[in-house]
Amino acid sequence: MTTPEIQARLAQIRERCDKASPGPWEAEQGKPTDHYSWVRHVKTDGELSIQIQHIAGTAGRLVIADAEFVAHAREDIPWLLERIGLLELVIVADRDRTMAIEERNTALARQLAEAKQGILDQAVYLRRIVEATAQREESFAHFEDVTRQLAEAQSELGVMRLRAITAEACAKALAEARKEIEAAYGRGRLNGIVMPWL
Repeated sequence: MTTPEIQARLAQIRERCDKASPGPWEAEQGKPTDHYSWVRHVKTDGELSIQIQHIAGTAGRLVIADAEFVAHAREDIPWLLERIGLLELVIVADRDRTMAIEERNTALARQLAEAKQGILDQAVYLRRIVEATAQREESFAHFEDVTRQLAEAQSELGVMRLRAITAEACAKALAEARKEIEAAYGRGRLNGIVMPWL
């Protein structure tokens, strides 16, 4: 993109070009003995409108190139201005395309960062799931151990209850046997007889 100073200069050149007489302009060199060249502006009807004559100081210094430069400037300058305008359009288009690419790259970088953060979050989430699963398995193992210990305790308690019931039944049977013996022989007859089981 051109600067304001360049834009102003181009506007001045374009204004001078628009105010100048339209072509065709032509350059011509006189005879070598005449020591001059000129630039002519010829109207469309062939009538001579303007003639700019250049007189050289000495023979051999006639500058036909200057005359040709002046004559062709009327067509060269508009062509150059048009090319500058086209190049400005290309520059603006390239700038807009570059800005669009930069914005897209920025958006992609943001999406990439978000995706990376999402992956990190998922990794943290998965790690927590693994830890929770491990804790759950450990809890299940502990529960199974406690269940096994409880079953063993219940089994042992059952044996103890069975033993208590058996002892109680034996004591009851002994008591009933003693009663039967006393009933059969009389209580007095048991005096002096040692019966350690009674």
